[in-house]
Amino acid sequence: MQKNDTSSSGSCLAQLTTACATTRLLLLSVEPLLLVWFFCISEGVENLKGEDIQLLDLRAIDNTPCDYFIVCNGNSNTQVNAIVQSVQKTVSKALKEKPFHIEGQENAEWILIDYVNVVVHVFQKHIFSLKFRIWFKKYLFQGYQ
Repeated sequence: MQKNDTSSSGSCLAQLTTACATTRLLLLSVEPLLLVWFFCISEGVENLKGEDIQLLDLRAIDNTPCDYFIVCNGNSNTQVNAIVQSVQKTVSKALKEKPFHIEGQENAEWILIDYVNVVVHVFQKHIFSLKFRIWFKKYLFQGYQ
């Protein structure tokens, strides 16, 4: 049996190997590469005390801009900016990927990090509560009917 080499891909892969003890086992029904993305992004969010990390599978909905959304929130614009920087650093270090596009950094109420197939949304908590719930009800539930 080969030893796991996590040195080149950062601690998010080490976190993936211990994921069996967490509630993230529900993610085993998705693509393995997505798991790596999810754990790297989650690590970046959790490093800065981001909350409510959710993975949304959009593949069953027609005309979506990507396959997955990863959504989380912070308490202030300073924390939201810090979470975004942490996610970028973690993904860059572990996966050698840079975002295709970043939007919303000016006011940092809702920042979008576009990695093409995975889009990360980092909200301030008050924005997350309002806008995300409205979007979730309108689009996701309609997409699965």
